[in-house]
Amino acid sequence: MLPEHLPALRRTSTTTPVLPIVSDTLREARHFILETFEKQFVERVLRNTDGNVTEAAVQAGVQRQSFQRLMQKHGISSESFRYRR
Repeated sequence: MLPEHLPALRRTSTTTPVLPIVSDTLREARHFILETFEKQFVERVLRNTDGNVTEAAVQAGVQRQSFQRLMQKHGISSESFRYRR
């Protein structure tokens, strides 16, 4: 199958997104990218669940305790994502 066989909306760009150089070593750069991704992912899932940790863990596909460890690792509190009336 060639790209021209795919619907227009399914085609992907042939350019790769450019990420900022954050380190001189692959190991440090990989660590930075992973840490950034984890934190943003946890924040997004908590935002989508209004701070409900159990529901966020289900959406993330991990056990609640694992999700709580990620929150603790990145200094994230579910309180700041709770809907306030």
